Amino acid sequence: TLAGGANITQFNAASATASDGGYIYSQGIAGAVGVVSGNGAAGTSTDQATVTASAGYLTGSTGMTLGLGSGGLSLQATDTPNAYSSAIGVGASLVGSVGVSIALTNIAPTVQAELGNDVTVSGAGPTAILANVDLPSAGYSAGSYALAGAGGALLAANGAVSNAEVT
Repeated sequence: TLAGGANITQFNAASATASDGGYIYSQGIAGAVGVVSGNGAAGTSTDQATVTASAGYLTGSTGMTLGLGSGGLSLQATDTPNAYSSAIGVGASLVGSVGVSIALTNIAPTVQAELGNDVTVSGAGPTAILANVDLPSAGYSAGSYALAGAGGALLAANGAVSNAEVT
C-alpha cells in the first residue's frame, strides 16, 4: 500500500504489488477391522486469501498526490490459489461394516487493486490497476478425491462425497 496523505513527486514511477499463492493439502485416512466395524475419513482444504494493492486511504478524506514521470503508476494484486483434499476409508468385518469418506475443497479469494479517496495522479506515464486470480501451473485451482469401501459377510454399506468449489 502506498499510504495516503503523501505527496510523491519527481519520481519516474510508483508501484505497489501484492501476491499470494501456495499449495494447501489435506488427507483423511481411516480403516477398521473386526466382528462389526465402522469407519469415517474426512479431508477439508480451504483457501480464503485476501490480497490488496492500493494507493491512498480507502476511508477518510486525506488526499494523495502522485506526480510521476514516464514510468507511471502500477497497482497489481494477484492470487494463485491451489488446494486439494482427499479422504480414504476402508472397513472389513465378519458380520457387518459401514464406511464413509468426505473430501471437501473450497477456494474463495478476495483480490483488489484500487485507488483510495482523493488521489491525484499526473505525469506522462501509464496508470495500470490490475487484480488477477491466476491458475497454478498444475492447471486447476481446486481438486478433491474420496474413496469409501466396506466389506462384511452379512452386511456392508459405504458412501463417498467429493466436492471442489471455487467461488
